[in-house]
Amino acid sequence: MEVSVYFSPEQPILYQDTLQISSTDPAQPQYSIPLEGTGDGGPFNLGYEFWNYQVPDNPSTTFNEYRPLALKSIDDVTGDGYNDVVLATRNYWTICLNGFSSGFASEVWRFSSYISSNSAGGIGNTNDLPPQQRALAVANDLNSDGHHDVVIGTGGGNEHVYALDGTNGNILWQFGTDHPDSFGLGDITSVNVDEDFNGDNINDVIASGSATSGGLDGRRSVYCFDGTNGQIIWQKFLGCFIRMSIPVGDINGNSSLDVIAGTGDGTNNSYSIVAFDGSTTNPIWNFPVGSSTGGGRELVRYPVDGETDDVIAGAYFSPVYRLDGETGTAVWTRSFGSVGFIHEFSLLNDINGDNLKEVLVANATNSFHCLDGATGNTLWSVPLGNYSWSTSAIPDITGDG
Repeated sequence: MEVSVYFSPEQPILYQDTLQISSTDPAQPQYSIPLEGTGDGGPFNLGYEFWNYQVPDNPSTTFNEYRPLALKSIDDVTGDGYNDVVLATRNYWTICLNGFSSGFASEVWRFSSYISSNSAGGIGNTNDLPPQQRALAVANDLNSDGHHDVVIGTGGGNEHVYALDGTNGNILWQFGTDHPDSFGLGDITSVNVDEDFNGDNINDVIASGSATSGGLDGRRSVYCFDGTNGQIIWQKFLGCFIRMSIPVGDINGNSSLDVIAGTGDGTNNSYSIVAFDGSTTNPIWNFPVGSSTGGGRELVRYPVDGETDDVIAGAYFSPVYRLDGETGTAVWTRSFGSVGFIHEFSLLNDINGDNLKEVLVANATNSFHCLDGATGNTLWSVPLGNYSWSTSAIPDITGDG
């Protein structure tokens, strides 16, 4: 039996105490363990390392590529008042870390998507470039216990959607099969829990079930799952490889949420950004990006005050597009050339006074870019000397507002 003891000092001093363990063992009814710890008092400069963590071996497999594929914050699940962290790795782990750790981060729980030798896979598209942030989502609360939960989509031989209890990593529900013949269904390349589609005040799960064999086989569908139990609310067959799908506000005027998907090779809707109705699944528009771009890869919902949502879309090999939500026409297009592989977007609050959010672009150009949300022009870029893989806007840390 393993027992974790958490230390939460209030002052930067040495603390000493004793843990007393009582049991019904007549040979040793009590056992004392001396405890000692020191609080860190700062000052903490920008970039100070509070803790670090090494991805562990997964004992279920000899394949242990320790690469983190996705990393997201989750509201406090340990009760210490501080946000915690969810990590997904290439060697099949989804791990929750104590965000209030010091030194080496302590684990809250682990979940392995290595179910058997016939059903094993990390999150997202097995053969795609990192990151796989789109295949890890933190849900507001799926089981009504007052805590956020975690949803992952897996690939490889596993090809599941898992909803996990945010407090302990236990499976709340799952979609998929562990049958030995289930390798050809298509990876779950993205999951999203931003919206409630069935009106029960609990957000539902939009998931991309992709394809195999050049887009000719497999699920090739976008799914909407009831967030509470995993029941399928609807399934939209697109007939192609699907890298990402997201909900957006009502863009066709029928008072329901709608959905955008980015597609690759296939028999229908291939190499496009497509929009369809989130209640009827009827098509709304299709914006072709062409096979030379590699197809749609990254999507971000783009809010515009007083108007319907637009969409920031990225093709695999570039360009970046801002698409009008109602019509699917391009507001602007920004190319990064043949080496501009799009990895991830995020939105930055307006910095040039036009009341529109700016677009942060992580890609393969060896620089990190901030684009004007109105025009797509570069507002600034930072040379990195290597690829930028991921991006996230954060609150002001320099005090300039």
